[in-house]
Amino acid sequence: MATHDYVIANASGAAVRADLNNALAAIVTNNSNATEPATTYAFQWWADTTAGQLKLRNAANDDWVIIQELDGTMLMEDGSAAAPGLAFAADLDTGFFRPAANQLGVATNGVERVEFGTSEVVFNDGGEDIDFRIEGDTNSALFFVDAGAEAVGIGTTSPGSWNNSANQLVISKADDCGITIDSTSSTGSSIHFGDGSTGNEAYRGIIRYDNADDSMRFSAASSEAMRIDSSGRLLVGTSSAYNSSPILQVKGYTGSPGGAGWMSVASGSNLPSVNENIVLFSFMAGNGNEAARIETEADAAHTATSSAGRLVFFTTADGASAPTERLKINRNGTLFSVPTYDNAAAIGANVFVDSDGSIGRSTSSIKYKTSVETIEYTYSDALLKCRPVWYRSTCSRDNPNYGWWGFIAEEVAAIDPRLVFWKTSEVTYDENGSAVQTPCDPEPEGVAYDRFVPHLLNLIKRQKEQIEAMEARLSALEGA
Repeated sequence: MATHDYVIANASGAAVRADLNNALAAIVTNNSNATEPATTYAFQWWADTTAGQLKLRNAANDDWVIIQELDGTMLMEDGSAAAPGLAFAADLDTGFFRPAANQLGVATNGVERVEFGTSEVVFNDGGEDIDFRIEGDTNSALFFVDAGAEAVGIGTTSPGSWNNSANQLVISKADDCGITIDSTSSTGSSIHFGDGSTGNEAYRGIIRYDNADDSMRFSAASSEAMRIDSSGRLLVGTSSAYNSSPILQVKGYTGSPGGAGWMSVASGSNLPSVNENIVLFSFMAGNGNEAARIETEADAAHTATSSAGRLVFFTTADGASAPTERLKINRNGTLFSVPTYDNAAAIGANVFVDSDGSIGRSTSSIKYKTSVETIEYTYSDALLKCRPVWYRSTCSRDNPNYGWWGFIAEEVAAIDPRLVFWKTSEVTYDENGSAVQTPCDPEPEGVAYDRFVPHLLNLIKRQKEQIEAMEARLSALEGA
């Protein structure tokens, strides 16, 4: 490449020879002085001795551009993102510019991409809002920003409307919601979930590791709702286990007197068909085999307004590895237990069901009796007034074509009210499906046939005495 000689004059007019590339089309010599040269050239240097600056004339507006301070400092115009003060000849909207005092901006394609300030570095993808910011002031922080609002802050004390402790990671969405992860030596580490819409830092949920007892605590609405203690036990609604055995312990809502420990388990979104499982609880042994199972099954096809269900209980027999059905309660509350039927015995008292649905055991032991007296004959004689009948049953479980022997409870009650069972309460159900008992006027429900036995025996004994007396009289007559 050819070289050319150009002359630059110094303050005294002495020529200095320099070899320059032919990229400069013309350089015109000019004396250095304090006064702006009157003559204007297409390309002109000026050493301003008063300002201590080296300047270059801008032919576009006939103004001087400061190129360098005479102490060695390079200078340039502030410029803008669209026209950087320091740009590239082939790409004039890409380069460096000065957005404000003590700031440096980097632009590409006329858009600010990075901004360096006195305490932060900001990155922008070219949209209207900042996307990434690094702060380096007293509280060093790293921000990710969405829609102009701080969405994520690491090590910051104020992303969005949040204001929490140091040593934290904060994620917020303007004044809408946020998450803070922090750690302090006094309480341990925690994750805070909040809603900043009220303009404060009120937490709506907290997950915290507590140094004091090595527990994980879960809170909702600022109140602890669940805890995993140092032994791995899950405590719901309570902060301590009643004993060391339960792995899961659920306590009722403490804010309501007598609050129930409510646990709800739901099936999938599809409605079950008849006999299909809804919820199943399986109790597994350490070898992986089922020791017992409780199933909730559809007792009829489910619809949007009907959810008939039954409970079925299974246990595993000795020597078996899978459970077998033992007890079933259907949608009407009827109990079915084939093993109980098969477990017949010659011993044991009778079982009765009261009008309120309670199941009891009938007993004859003296330890359950007081004021014991012998039955008077008049009560036994009254038994002979009972009318034996034959009838057909209207009960749903009975065959309507069969005939039965028995008595009418109302008729027997009129003779002796102690020989029948009495209905003393009405049972209804509230909106939660719970039984509600209401006292009612007593009415006969059934005959207590076993209570006939004492009277019948009393009659037999009297008849026996009468027969023996008659036999004695007959013997006396025959011997006379």
